[in-house]
Amino acid sequence: NPLTPGHFLIGSPITVNPEPSILSVNESRLSRWQLIRQLTEQFWKIWQSDYVNTLQQRVKWKQVQPSVKPGLMVLIRNPLLPPCKWELGRITQCHLGSDGYVRVVTVRTAHSEYKRPIVKLCVLPIDIES
Repeated sequence: NPLTPGHFLIGSPITVNPEPSILSVNESRLSRWQLIRQLTEQFWKIWQSDYVNTLQQRVKWKQVQPSVKPGLMVLIRNPLLPPCKWELGRITQCHLGSDGYVRVVTVRTAHSEYKRPIVKLCVLPIDIES
């Protein structure tokens, strides 16, 4: 299984529904457990909004960038969902465009297989060789 932020927070993947937000509660009114939950929520909020968006590289077309290849782990971007809800998948096949560059890939997820353009994927920084 790939590592997720849940592994760092609770030691295993997060598989339960989230509890109600307590970000707006004053810190002096929080118990120790609620304070830990608030810090966890702050981490998730920052991770969702900042880190995951940095995974989708936006580069100029003047330089040749390393292409995606089968075996890479990716997040499938979905503008209707927050980043922590994006599906995790593995590239199984690359499809070349008319210019000879990879434009579309086939991604296998836990439940299905999709064809997606590479601009709608976030390649995870995981070394597949190890």
